Amino acid sequence: MKVRAMQQTDIDTVVDIEQTNYYEPWTKQIFIDCLKVDYQCLILEEQGEVLGYAILMQVLDEYHLLNIAIKKAQQNHGLGYFLLQTIIEKAKNNQGKHVFLEVRASNQAARHVYKKLGFVEVGVRKDYYSAPIGREDAVLYTLDI
Repeated sequence: MKVRAMQQTDIDTVVDIEQTNYYEPWTKQIFIDCLKVDYQCLILEEQGEVLGYAILMQVLDEYHLLNIAIKKAQQNHGLGYFLLQTIIEKAKNNQGKHVFLEVRASNQAARHVYKKLGFVEVGVRKDYYSAPIGREDAVLYTLDI
């Protein structure tokens, strides 16, 4: 298993994963734009198969995790944990001091992984996400590295 830079040729697969994971998925154009503006776009793959991805924005010594997903069929096998560990190590190696992210309040599986990696809940954005009925809060996390 390895983590590598996302290529233009990965985008269709990434969009497929995105659409099966999120209520309001990012569009293909958003991923294209992330590559264009030089966000850190990462792919988790094994034997040439894309298993997941992450999009990060770096601002000075801060890393903001904008999006992360693992293929549905591959979830609950530690791949998200592995990808996040790799992101944290990458940030450390680049003199990063903090990693920030937000997650749906209802996404208990992701919240468990973040806490296991040492992320600390620092706030809530009320009604941040659209939901099938109404709105849902975003929980904000930070990790000092």
